[in-house]
Amino acid sequence: MAFVRHYTMETSAENAEALRHTLTQLRDFVVECPGSVRVDLLYASDVPQRLFFIEHWASKADHEAAGRRLPSAVMASLKRLLVAAPEVTDLVDAGAIG
Repeated sequence: MAFVRHYTMETSAENAEALRHTLTQLRDFVVECPGSVRVDLLYASDVPQRLFFIEHWASKADHEAAGRRLPSAVMASLKRLLVAAPEVTDLVDAGAIG
């Protein structure tokens, strides 16, 4: 079953561009992983330091396998830039319910 992981992340106003750059690096890695379908990187137009990283996967198992291979330098940079832990939501296609 398809799997979507949605992250909401926030940084300080002065680090917004650095966070976008770091998440672009992460997106470039994730889209090459087996089972990755698509990655959306968006920001809130009214709060540009709030970014949304949305991963679309063929399965949750593919997502978990990729998570074990994340580039440590990118993840360290991400951790340094965030003002709080990301809000994480797992999503399922509403058409698949029932």
